[in-house]
Amino acid sequence: MAIATPILAYAGLSFRKDLKEFRKLSWRIVVISIVVYTGTFVLSTLIAEFGFRLTGKFH
Repeated sequence: MAIATPILAYAGLSFRKDLKEFRKLSWRIVVISIVVYTGTFVLSTLIAEFGFRLTGKFH
């Protein structure tokens, strides 16, 4: 966690220069973010499920 703090701080500071571009995306970026996060979660769950069933640790 110690290394994540400066990385997130830098990301927050660098976001300022792209604020005008971010405003142009408006609601579309929210929809895309939700789809990406949901897809990542579902795919990770399916991979874990397959791994558990393959090893026999999940009944």
